[in-house]
Amino acid sequence: MAARNTWIASARSHPLYRQADLIGGGFLLAFTSGPGQTWFIALFATALQAELALSPGGFGSLYSIATLSSGLLLAWVGAKVDDVPPRRFALATAIVLAAACLGMAAATHPLMLLPIVFLLRLTGQGLMSHLSMTILARGFDAARGRALGIGSLGFPVSQAILPVLATLGLFTLGWRFTWLVVGGVVLGVVLPLLALLLRRAQLPERRGPGPARGSSWRERLDLLMERRFLLLLPTVFAPSFVLTALFFHQGSLIAAKGWSVAWFATSVAVFAAFSLIGMLGSGFLVDRIGARRLVALSLLPQVLAMLLLAGGGSVLWLMPAMALAGLSSAGN
Repeated sequence: MAARNTWIASARSHPLYRQADLIGGGFLLAFTSGPGQTWFIALFATALQAELALSPGGFGSLYSIATLSSGLLLAWVGAKVDDVPPRRFALATAIVLAAACLGMAAATHPLMLLPIVFLLRLTGQGLMSHLSMTILARGFDAARGRALGIGSLGFPVSQAILPVLATLGLFTLGWRFTWLVVGGVVLGVVLPLLALLLRRAQLPERRGPGPARGSSWRERLDLLMERRFLLLLPTVFAPSFVLTALFFHQGSLIAAKGWSVAWFATSVAVFAAFSLIGMLGSGFLVDRIGARRLVALSLLPQVLAMLLLAGGGSVLWLMPAMALAGLSSAGN
């Protein structure tokens, strides 16, 4: 009994237990990035093109403009998390994301899609992901890698669950009502949960080199010109760029390879499962061998995945390719 009480006392004193609500908030933020991710929006591409008289090229161009412009703005908006309490920032982001989902449900013209997709990408794929990782990385010290690994599970869990629900919604409710439901869930469920889980969230001052709180644009430009930062950028950007193209053009890939939609849908579940495995493993690896060594190997699985997709015509290559891509996305 004494040993058991000692173990319980030790577990309760662990940072992961004492800050379980913070990890839950990071997980929920990662999960809620789903409606702004390419793999979710692409599910509605055919319906949007048919309803709004858009060609595949027109929708792709619109999506690219919205994504690139939201990415540029993210560099400025994301830095505001240093000046605004994280709980308030997260709630504001969730409200704007919900508004974008409701706007998608009401879209009646191609030009309306541009600001809507822009907000979905900025708040969902951008700020929700950024907030999740920032809150977990700066809210923990000794157990940072494990906290990030657990919180990051929100990404593959979202990818495993939301496409299935969205597909069911498309067939039973229609694409407009599906987006209406998504917006309602963000407002009615995600918003109050974030308010509860992040009530104690605080971002400590940064330590070590790098721009400090309130740094000037000159200091940020100096960071952008830093040689090590520029060398790291391709490693950070490559998985997002490659996977965005893969999921956005999944229809063309399926047609070119002669695969069935069902097989590709199954492969997305495989991708999510191996992302989950990779995130669990990468958290422990970061704590043990360090992020610097891990990042040097993070792109290798994705390189192998793309070689399999490029050279393999058989559907048998699809599953190992998506498994490797999932591992790479998690390790990055």
